[in-house]
Amino acid sequence: MFAKILVPLDGSALSSTILDLVRRPANGGGGKREVLLLHVLDVDVRGYGDDPYWQGTPPEVRNHLGLMREIVASEGADCRLEVRAGDPAEVILQYARELRPDIVAMSTHGRSGLSRVLRGSVAESVLRRSPFPLLLATPAKIEGPGADREPGFRRILVPLDRSEAGRRVLPLAEEVARAFGAVVVLAHVEPVPAEPVLYGAIVKAMDRASADLRLDVARLEKAGIRARLRVAFGDPAAEILLLARAEKADLLALATHGRTGLARAVFGSVAEAVLREAPVPLLVVRTAETPEPARSAASVAEATP
Repeated sequence: MFAKILVPLDGSALSSTILDLVRRPANGGGGKREVLLLHVLDVDVRGYGDDPYWQGTPPEVRNHLGLMREIVASEGADCRLEVRAGDPAEVILQYARELRPDIVAMSTHGRSGLSRVLRGSVAESVLRRSPFPLLLATPAKIEGPGADREPGFRRILVPLDRSEAGRRVLPLAEEVARAFGAVVVLAHVEPVPAEPVLYGAIVKAMDRASADLRLDVARLEKAGIRARLRVAFGDPAAEILLLARAEKADLLALATHGRTGLARAVFGSVAEAVLREAPVPLLVVRTAETPEPARSAASVAEATP
């Protein structure tokens, strides 16, 4: 599925739970996978001498990162661990630009899903600026490496707003669906209009959305991917979250726009609410022009614990 995966880890067991979603190939695999683990020291380690990794990283973190690399490598992936120093978001973005991964996979923290992410954390900064697709997951929703369950996705909800930019998430969702044999649920929520309109106008808009989605469903099924559509009317954020639960989706795939906002062109201010409350992992494709690269952070060590 994804040949090159970048996984930022902070050394905690929580952050490592994301590996459960990417560490093993889908449907038995095929092809060599490269999993790149990145740990960022947010301190100045220049004074640590010739071995800043060992001196700058607590033993428990060092041991945990080494174990994660061993687990991933034992399952057939070409896995390496890089340690760098600097601002975590800047380092992650710079390393991603160097490596050009197929996807960046990060777990999020906080009891309320992604609410902390959307209030200025590292993941928010990466989300708003990454030119590469992101897989974001709340640790409470997934199990860590070594779990007995088989990782993967069975039902993918893809909200679409009928714009070409919003549709850029479709190829990635199709790839995931094909890899895991998942069902794709294409959804459109017709928002409540700001000004009063005739009921017939709303019905016509929903009919047009249904016609568009039926074409996509037919194309997916012709390609061997099971698919269906859902069209709703109401508050888009609330309806998308309701659909995710009603469909028992285990992945929510959507596109975002803008340098400073999240998908405002697609859902108005909806995407922030969806991301904040999403009950499942998120596959996010950013459609805006990529910002200028940040100043390069020097590599501290290619770690080999």
